[in-house]
Amino acid sequence: MSAAKELTPLNGGELAAIIADSQGAVNHTIRPVLTLMPELRVCPPEYTHTVKIPGRQHVTPQHLIPIIRRELARSEAVTLYAHIPVCRYHCTFCHYPVVISRDPGAATPYVDLIIKEAELFQAAVPELRDASVSSLYIGGGTPTVMPARDIKRLMQYFRSRYRLAPDAEITIEGNPETFTKEQINTLIGAGINRVSVGVQSLEDETLEQCGREHTAAEALEAIKSLLASGIPKVNVDLLYGLPGRTIGKFVEDVAQTAALSPTSITLYRLRLGRSDELPNTGMFKLYQERPESFPSPEETYAMQIAGRHVLSARGYTERPSGWFSLPHSPIQVYEDRWVRQIPLVAFGWWTYSYSGVYEYRNSSSRSDYTGMVSRGTLPLQFCTVLGEVEQEARYLGFQLKSRFAIDPNDFQRRFGKDLFNIPKWAGLTNNLSKHGLAASSRTLIRLTEAGQVLVEEIIKELITTAV
Repeated sequence: MSAAKELTPLNGGELAAIIADSQGAVNHTIRPVLTLMPELRVCPPEYTHTVKIPGRQHVTPQHLIPIIRRELARSEAVTLYAHIPVCRYHCTFCHYPVVISRDPGAATPYVDLIIKEAELFQAAVPELRDASVSSLYIGGGTPTVMPARDIKRLMQYFRSRYRLAPDAEITIEGNPETFTKEQINTLIGAGINRVSVGVQSLEDETLEQCGREHTAAEALEAIKSLLASGIPKVNVDLLYGLPGRTIGKFVEDVAQTAALSPTSITLYRLRLGRSDELPNTGMFKLYQERPESFPSPEETYAMQIAGRHVLSARGYTERPSGWFSLPHSPIQVYEDRWVRQIPLVAFGWWTYSYSGVYEYRNSSSRSDYTGMVSRGTLPLQFCTVLGEVEQEARYLGFQLKSRFAIDPNDFQRRFGKDLFNIPKWAGLTNNLSKHGLAASSRTLIRLTEAGQVLVEEIIKELITTAV
């Protein structure tokens, strides 16, 4: 496979028009909604959104295992996640549990633990042995810091012990400086068919402020090398809402990235903290010292809209929210999690697993996780079972996040109920329509541009709170 054809970047006039349109959209469609629904305006330190609706019924791992078995037996497929928590340095925007080490072998113990945990899980949940795995995501952390031997044996393990579908999407993520020629060859040899490059910004000053150890030029070179390597899918992550960044600078980053034609591009809004027990980020501390250096919520809305318009002009389709892919290159892992909503089984320290009826987290204590797996005990913690309303809320939230729409007929098939006869959800659809956030009919509830911009706020304030 040859490298994707590099396109001519959008010119200054085209970018200026996109920026003006995005600012106009904020003024004419977003601000009026926020005037009527101020609860949807979320300031930077309060933006901690994740689309998770855990059940209120807490159960023991022993109680949950039969439920997991039942759900996996019913499911058409399963998606897997393996967490390698090692990073060489700590980014100031990072809100994930990581271990900082420059030891080349630092990831090896975590590979050992993942393999042992996966064996324990198969023993407890034998239905997983026969489940078709449609996607496997190796995340972190920075999994590409793993030495070649660990990448190979991790992939060899999953291929030998799990039923990876012939067209299974296998993703690994990493920072630009880790995608050396040797490492790219290792990934190809191991059967990795999708890589995700955490670029975040194409401005050196911003990268330095983020604590990154690569330049913009090195990031672009990494993308080009991956596109030329023959790996079928290459994703690039870009972050908006960073301090000192204007709409214009962010749009230039998106346009420059899109000109390289990676198969997908993800646009993330900066989260300064987390709503759980993880510590706040370095960026959160910076916000406390210099809040004026960060874009306002309205400026981040304009960045989102402008980025969406740039990528649409380049032929990218957004599905789910924030994830943009070229035709014939859908992001399978997110189709699995958000659209199809098949069970996710995650291995590693502090990972989350879920289906439509349960959620559980692995131990948040690294020492407890290590000790439990080493002793032959599954490290399940915070196990919950979703009630009927919680299942419906999760489904609706995932549908809005993945499709910007809700299909009442699909809701009927899934739950055996008429969405519009449930006061809670009928009120939601009426509320969205009344405030210009959705266009509703008996056959489809589709978010407007304002609804798409505020989709995470809608899920958090209007759906999550309903349960």
